[in-house]
Amino acid sequence: MNRTHHRPQARRRMLLALAAGAALAAASVTPTTALAPQAPSNAPIGNGDLLVNIGSTETYLGDLYLFDSSGRNKRRLTRTGDILSAAFSPDGRRIVFAKSETANPDVGDLYLMRADGTRVARLTNTPTVNEGFPSFSRDGSKIAFLGYDFGERRQYLGYLAPRAEAPVTEILSVPYDDPHIYCTAAWPTGRFDSPTWSPLGDSLAVAHSCLDEPNYTSTIDIVGLRGRRLHTSAHVANMGEIDFRPDGKKIVFSSFDSIQENPDPFLSVFDREAGTMTQITDPADKSYDYPVWSPNGALIAAYRSHWPYPDPPRYELVTIKPDGTGARVLASGSETARLIPMDWRAR
Repeated sequence: MNRTHHRPQARRRMLLALAAGAALAAASVTPTTALAPQAPSNAPIGNGDLLVNIGSTETYLGDLYLFDSSGRNKRRLTRTGDILSAAFSPDGRRIVFAKSETANPDVGDLYLMRADGTRVARLTNTPTVNEGFPSFSRDGSKIAFLGYDFGERRQYLGYLAPRAEAPVTEILSVPYDDPHIYCTAAWPTGRFDSPTWSPLGDSLAVAHSCLDEPNYTSTIDIVGLRGRRLHTSAHVANMGEIDFRPDGKKIVFSSFDSIQENPDPFLSVFDREAGTMTQITDPADKSYDYPVWSPNGALIAAYRSHWPYPDPPRYELVTIKPDGTGARVLASGSETARLIPMDWRAR
């Protein structure tokens, strides 16, 4: 089986392609016929509702759904098939999302809506910039995001207020067409991914990747609002999405080893106080990606796939405990539909 579209490298190439202006075909998304909710037990899985992007394994674009804490009930919020990433406001009443523009699929803008899918408002309108990976500050006054400026050929981390045409404050900026993004270069350099606000609201955690030949390596960097790197973790192989635990003491992240024959992603937890990293899932069994903490910090939601892959492949929305045990399936996708948790709100 050709696994090109299911490997983590495919997602990495996709993310970099956003910066380079690769077209994404939203019309191929067919999530509604592929979703099969599981019959859960009556045991609670945590508190609140999960925001899930259900869409195509080819384009990584889809629509937003709400799953309640039982995993039994879901509600569709959008019907555009062109959403890449999203996040709740701190009070859970609003959702900010990055949407690929139908008129120009190379460009994405930020939108804001109520958590029931109504009152959609456009926040940005930038013909040469692709904005994505939005994250609300803990007081709800700022939305951080990553921007890919095609005209100036750079990637930047910035934030804006949650209102239409609000000015953008840039925190840091790096060129994205440098073929040699060495870790030894002066800060800032490299690539940045998955910004998430610290609970205190005075800094952001980002996945920072650079070239440490022959492979890329990543760190979790804590960045102040003026672009200063306040803290950096130990190096790990190719890091993907990251998320703060609500108390700010730990960060869960996905990563993969690019030198392996089948470099499927796995989850680890970074303890900020101890400075340690603990791998909690085994990619030789099942691959886990796109982790999100529950509001009470007791569980982690993730996107899971199986290895060796069944035919047809099986992709699942699951929750696990922070030590990697107690995996529970909330819903299953199919060969053409994947279920990616975006955020988890309290009730």
